Amino acid sequence: MCVYSTAELKRVTDVFTRMFHDPHSKVFAVFIDTFVDLVSVHGCDVVEWFSICFSRFVSKAGMDVLSALQSRIARALDAMRYPYYAVYVLCCILL
Repeated sequence: MCVYSTAELKRVTDVFTRMFHDPHSKVFAVFIDTFVDLVSVHGCDVVEWFSICFSRFVSKAGMDVLSALQSRIARALDAMRYPYYAVYVLCCILL
């Protein structure tokens, strides 16, 4: 994956935020795979976007989804856990 500039990251995160609402599970599965790649490369650059992603992934994990999609959501949550501190995750939960 290539390294993006700040403006490009802003555009990518805006598109990704809209993709959380896609009703098709195949599109959402590909989105999660791409999301994991983005977080692995630019994890520290998208800190302000983390609270949005965390809350939406947790709400998706609570829905009735296929087990394959559930495991991908868990992988995305695991990928988000490493670049960020546990205190920040706690703050997102409490807000």
